[in-house]
Amino acid sequence: MPHRELRHEFQENVKQLFWMYRPESFLEYAKDKFKLDINPRSIEETNQIADTESADKPDTTLLGKTIEQNKQQSKNLSEIMQNINLDRVIEQNKQQSKNLSEIVQNINWDKVIEQHKQQSKNLSETMRYDE
Repeated sequence: MPHRELRHEFQENVKQLFWMYRPESFLEYAKDKFKLDINPRSIEETNQIADTESADKPDTTLLGKTIEQNKQQSKNLSEIMQNINLDRVIEQNKQQSKNLSEIVQNINWDKVIEQHKQQSKNLSETMRYDE
């Protein structure tokens, strides 16, 4: 598809609509319009060449690039997800929870409270002396 600017410029300067044919379409049109004897094999070969060229040429439009990037990101994410061993992750989380629970249970809360009271008392005394 030709750029919009090219079509606009053509229409402004020539005062005609801009038509652009793919080679295979042009051969078909010329054959019918001018009653030319064009070998059907030529049209077929032109189609094959056009198909090969369009398959080899990457889509360079912004949308095409975005689609390609999204396809690649989806592929990467899919590979990552396949490589994640969810059972292992769940087991690790259970173990961490168990470890944390054991740590909390092993805390001597009476001792922590006593230490906190002592620190508060020390702080109070320090503040009194500063006055």
